[in-house]
Amino acid sequence: MFIRLKSTTLAIALGAIALAVIALCAIALSPIAWFGSACSALAECGAVSITSEPKGMPVFVNGALRGNTPNAKGGKFRIQLKPGEHKVEVREVKGDEQCSGSEIVFVSADTASDVALTAACGLTAAAQARKDAVTREGAARMVAQINAQMVTIPAGSFQMGSSNGLSDEKPVHQVQVRSFDVGKFEVTFDQWDACVAVGGCSHFPDDSGWGRGARPVMNVSWSDAQQFISWLNTEKGSSQAFRLPTEAEWEYAARAGAKGENYSTGACITTEQANFNDASRFENCTPSNRKYGETTPVGNFAANAFGLHDMHGNVWKWTQDCGRNGYTGTPSDGSAWTAENCGVRVLRGGSWYNDLNDLRSARRIDIYTGGSSSLIGFRFSRSR
Repeated sequence: MFIRLKSTTLAIALGAIALAVIALCAIALSPIAWFGSACSALAECGAVSITSEPKGMPVFVNGALRGNTPNAKGGKFRIQLKPGEHKVEVREVKGDEQCSGSEIVFVSADTASDVALTAACGLTAAAQARKDAVTREGAARMVAQINAQMVTIPAGSFQMGSSNGLSDEKPVHQVQVRSFDVGKFEVTFDQWDACVAVGGCSHFPDDSGWGRGARPVMNVSWSDAQQFISWLNTEKGSSQAFRLPTEAEWEYAARAGAKGENYSTGACITTEQANFNDASRFENCTPSNRKYGETTPVGNFAANAFGLHDMHGNVWKWTQDCGRNGYTGTPSDGSAWTAENCGVRVLRGGSWYNDLNDLRSARRIDIYTGGSSSLIGFRFSRSR
């Protein structure tokens, strides 16, 4: 049986089907993320394309989280909104820093607009409160504390470097070191924050959420350390002779009389004696597969024979010396080598992240003076 439709009816039916297909295609092909709760039809909405700097930030519309701006260059977060006024915002908190930016957008139906947001960054309220709590009086106490924590290292000579180590630890050579003072501990966040509070230091380093206080300051560059030392040398009650230790001073103090050994503790060191990642075998040292995964408060482990804590591990320590590959032509009197390549400086001691090899007294690395990370801090010395 055949059913014959009138031409008018057939035309209407085909037209309706065509319109439905077009609408479905438009929705499927549209690059705009359409939130169904906002609009009942495409024509009722306005399209908003959002970018942010920095990229990859959470996007909030009228206080509600809607997604993230793309990390890719040129990427846009697209959304459809009902006509009217909307607050479009990007905001994120990481550690002690918060970043945010916002704009009021007026949306019209069936129109498209672009919103480019630049986030301004600053301290969270809690971090600002901690910073403000350190007063000038507190800074003076910190200076007194620093003076009291200096340890006098006796003059002496030692064999610097390692005959079975890396190429930049050679040749092994005799160095005569004058008596000098060095900090009993690494510089702490408490001490650094005192410098920031009184305007002596401009950088407020992140603590990665691990805490501040007596933990070693980290995320500080060689240039940052110099700023701290300059402040310390101008404070009332200071000896005005603070500086970073030279490489020779550092290795002499780290060995603490342990001749020919990898560590001040002997041929091996354990996670009961230092903060490091004990995950791989080194020479005759059997790993415990234990790690702390972050910094620990200074003085958490026993001091070496000179009375110094955390010379191995916790954070790498900046020295005064410029970077160089090996010891050929370097001073034999314990002074710093600053002849060339001073855009990079030498780090010593290893960190919470590193393994046994990196904790050796002879181990040395260098990075550019503006470099910083959660692995890097410092301690200072003082001429006598």
